[in-house]
Amino acid sequence: MDKLSNMIDRFLLTRTWYLIQWLFIMTVAFDLIFYSYGFWTKLFYLAGLAAGFSNIKEWHKKHIYSVKRKH
Repeated sequence: MDKLSNMIDRFLLTRTWYLIQWLFIMTVAFDLIFYSYGFWTKLFYLAGLAAGFSNIKEWHKKHIYSVKRKH
């Protein structure tokens, strides 16, 4: 069980996982943009996407830092 949790932790810290999250967010955002109407709506979603992406980057940095400190 310990070995499995270590493997999962290691996977969650890889770039692959980060890329999967990013692609998922981009897909959802583009779905919202292309199915919504109006310039301001699109602008609103793009602003939300930019804010969300910077938050995830910050969270990712903090997460890696805290995991490195624990071990």
